[in-house]
Amino acid sequence: MTSISNVVPLREYRPKTVPKQTISLPQGELLWRKYGKFVNVEFPSPQTENDWRLTPQGYVGQIKLEGIELRLYPKVGLDSLFGMLEYAYDLNLRIGENEVCLASINDIFERLSVILAKRVNDRIQKGLYRAYVKREERLSFVRGRIDLQKQMRRGWDPVVHCRFEEHTPDVIENQVLFQALVTILRTGICSDRTLPTIRKAYRGLKGVVSEMSFAARDCVRQDYNRLNFDYKPSHSICRFILEHTGPTHKAGDRNMLPFLVDMNRLYEKFVAQWVATNSPEHWTFDPHETLTFGEANQIQFDIDMVLRAKCGRPIAVLDTKYKSPDSPSTNDIFQVIAYAEAMNCTEAFLVYPKELPKPLDIEVGKIRVRSIKFGIKGDLEMNGQEYFESLSECLETSDPIEVT
Repeated sequence: MTSISNVVPLREYRPKTVPKQTISLPQGELLWRKYGKFVNVEFPSPQTENDWRLTPQGYVGQIKLEGIELRLYPKVGLDSLFGMLEYAYDLNLRIGENEVCLASINDIFERLSVILAKRVNDRIQKGLYRAYVKREERLSFVRGRIDLQKQMRRGWDPVVHCRFEEHTPDVIENQVLFQALVTILRTGICSDRTLPTIRKAYRGLKGVVSEMSFAARDCVRQDYNRLNFDYKPSHSICRFILEHTGPTHKAGDRNMLPFLVDMNRLYEKFVAQWVATNSPEHWTFDPHETLTFGEANQIQFDIDMVLRAKCGRPIAVLDTKYKSPDSPSTNDIFQVIAYAEAMNCTEAFLVYPKELPKPLDIEVGKIRVRSIKFGIKGDLEMNGQEYFESLSECLETSDPIEVT
């Protein structure tokens, strides 16, 4: 176990000086090589007063190396972060599962892990979902149908090549759960308080379900039925766990898997899911509208959100930006203008998590570009309603406001 004296807390985008003796040179080099994308590492030098200087780069979570653990905290409170995760991943947590105090960033991962384990244990007790799976095997007896073509090639072989269907729990619905539990145990994050519940779920599936490898996007399926519909919220948690653990490790790596959340991506997914769930009746929000241009489709636009009227006509394009500049960058403005032109609409918005010191409201040709806030501090539901109100007010006005 990593001693508490070697736990280094860091906050998003804030440089922190760490005494030279806290991190050895091999540890610092490993951190720089494997996790430089997530934490900017400045080695001890006269410029850093011979200490380490670490700066998280828009990621929150945990990185555990031999003898040291980095905990990357968000700019917002942990409760707000958990609320964003619930919406972004459609976790559908039941009342009572969401009533634990969050004292550290690891508590988020641990809470979701134990919720998943409890749901798996409940399902094991009720009986795992089973489905018919096609099999081909060479058997000493006939089962199902004989594959005559393959059998004839083997002459007088007494072993029969059979094709049959088996009613089994070793299906993707359960394999996804098992992979997530294996990943949870490999992180080394969960405490002795919750590990018995997680290990019980792991043992309940081990030997019954094959250990497979799935991408996070494969976790949530589209073909749920009345027999496996209760798997959907559990698969959402699996998707979150697999998407945010082990991005720099290869299979078989003995190091503890990291838990890292890309806040830029999370903010984008949270806003898209919130507006899709709560949009007024006269609007629809379509996330990730993709447009391609050129003879070989070499140019592609991935628009965060397109706001449409109920008739389907595009009203505005919206691009979420998880940053807090004084004013929008020129590149961001040009990008959202291109999106509006491509969608043949005249309104474009840059969505930020806080009010900018210098709000944007300009017209470029026929397109009006404005900055707008979807706050993530405090009550997320209230912030969302304020966002809708601001958006409605903007679309009701036609003349640009003077930028001060």
